[in-house]
Amino acid sequence: MSHGARTRSAMKTRFRICLHSKSAMQSIVIEKKPHVNTNRRNTMKINRLLVAGFAIFPLLAAGNEIMPPDTTGAQSESVTLGGDNKDNRGAVRLLSSGNKMTGKRYALVIGNAGYEGDPHIPPLRNSLNDARDLRTILKEKGFEVVYREDAANRREMMEAALEFTQKLSGGSVGLFYYAGHAVQVNNKNYLIPTQVKLPSETEVEYETMSAQYVLEKMKKAGNGTNIIILDACRDNPLPKRGRRGLGRTGGLAEMRSPTGSIISFATAPNQTAADGLGRNGTYTKYLLQALKIPGLTVEAMFKRVRVGVLAETNGEQVPWEHSSFVGEFCFSGCQARLQSQPQPFEKGLKRVEEADRKLAEARKREEPAEKLAEEAAQMGHMRLPSKPHSKPKKHKLHKLHKQRKQHKQHKLHKQRKQHKQHKQHKQRKQRKQHKQHKQRKQHKR
Repeated sequence: MSHGARTRSAMKTRFRICLHSKSAMQSIVIEKKPHVNTNRRNTMKINRLLVAGFAIFPLLAAGNEIMPPDTTGAQSESVTLGGDNKDNRGAVRLLSSGNKMTGKRYALVIGNAGYEGDPHIPPLRNSLNDARDLRTILKEKGFEVVYREDAANRREMMEAALEFTQKLSGGSVGLFYYAGHAVQVNNKNYLIPTQVKLPSETEVEYETMSAQYVLEKMKKAGNGTNIIILDACRDNPLPKRGRRGLGRTGGLAEMRSPTGSIISFATAPNQTAADGLGRNGTYTKYLLQALKIPGLTVEAMFKRVRVGVLAETNGEQVPWEHSSFVGEFCFSGCQARLQSQPQPFEKGLKRVEEADRKLAEARKREEPAEKLAEEAAQMGHMRLPSKPHSKPKKHKLHKLHKQRKQHKQHKLHKQRKQHKQHKQHKQRKQRKQHKQHKQRKQHKR
């Protein structure tokens, strides 16, 4: 076996060096497989390989125009180097997986309108039209759409969110859109299903789906590019109900977007949004119009939407965004651009090492099957396998998960029942004391 073959077999991470000697482009592409890791020794080999590539750059034609390398959807870190006309020094520009945005596109669209579970929550006029029209245009833009309308309960909404986030992977783009009623409780936003009845502040989180839940699932997918659009709190009736904590501010709470994400609200935090008089809601009407314009970046698109909504509502409704985008993304008509500011070449290698470190930590956090079996044995639900290194069968693990879920649900039900009984007992006691006090007062008279 040759020395080169031994080196390739020893490396856990496969790297591909592409030197494009065309007059206007010089680039290095470091492509990293998502299922492998790199140790210190291999990193040193990579450094030597990159230095060797650097050495031949002065021999290539110098040029200022830099084109992004072609990618195939694998999770990667790209480092692009352009020649300098003065001294042939390489100007380094980084394009992370979150900036390229050339992978597959997935969307979750939920429209809730037919609210029947609670008489205090009226149905919405435009939500289904908004969701259907957005689904149509997203499919035209190349998105694979997971769609739900009039989701009856929390479970149905969470199953849709799980189906959507499981499709996301490195290099893909994720979009979540919700049109319907939502409520703010303790600075957290909850999306309301159509058949739910909101009894109290303490039970909202058990009957609705948290917007933060979807955000965390998208963040965990690691795809690096996420767009969240919440067209909710349109003529929110909950502040009028007099129930503590339910929508007292009449709008949604502020949410922070993780790196590579942007969150857009139909209106500013703690404000309500107009339902609209036509086919679509005021916000989504301008969103659909902006999506049809080619060449707009996400930020420019939302700015155009904000201008339209402000004009129609005479400044009463102000769409609001929170962005942590690190690149540029267009729905159609333009390609990803490189960052304008050059960065040190060593930073590219550090990003590769950082990605490897995070992957290794994620593997350590995974719970092995043996640990599940030991926990089950301690709980008395099943015996340990007879062989010390054998893994429990699949149906036993399924049974274990089911039992743990039932135990958790039973515990939750018991706590809620105790809370309700305690509350009723306290109310009866207060009424009794009040009655006795009133009788004593009358007797004295």
